[in-house]
Amino acid sequence: MKSSFIERILILCAVVYSIFYAVTNFETEGFLAILKCMGTILILLAPHIIEASFKKEFSPMTKKIYVFFVFLAYFIGTVVGGYKMPYFDKVTHLLSGYVTAFVGIYVLAKYDKFDKKSSFNLIFILFTVLAIAAFWEIFEYTGDCLFHSNMQRLETGVNDTMRDMIMAFLGYLLFVCAYFFEKSSHTKFVITKFIEEAKKYYGPKN
Repeated sequence: MKSSFIERILILCAVVYSIFYAVTNFETEGFLAILKCMGTILILLAPHIIEASFKKEFSPMTKKIYVFFVFLAYFIGTVVGGYKMPYFDKVTHLLSGYVTAFVGIYVLAKYDKFDKKSSFNLIFILFTVLAIAAFWEIFEYTGDCLFHSNMQRLETGVNDTMRDMIMAFLGYLLFVCAYFFEKSSHTKFVITKFIEEAKKYYGPKN
């Protein structure tokens, strides 16, 4: 359940600012400000809550990647207002393609199907990335229809959805480049460390 120093700093900054945001914006936004605050706290602390509640241990790299992406995509994007900035949405979708590739590694490791010499790994990871990207677009569209929001920028038709999907695919390509760089240079950066930890924490127990 231990967190790295950077994780603790990111979580602390997000929690303090979110509480400040809820207090100062309650008069104008009402309970929406409180929901944003509570959402930030619960989503960022989700791995720790799950570990404490269900006695399930996540690998250190899993928590680092998760906290970093949630901090950027949810806290900076939703609470701070990052999605109002040009291209912020596209950058987060690009990073989502990179980050969700680790979900594919998790599944492969869990079922002991990860083979460093097989191209099946990258094919499976690609399908995982695209499936999650498609699911997210469905989620956004459903939210827009139910709550009359505009996450998908409906006035642009299918353009925004396709651009988001393409950015996720480019994020996957970024992942592939980083994967082959680590593999060819025999260096242990994010991907290699995650693979090793995934096999240790999530793989079949002998």
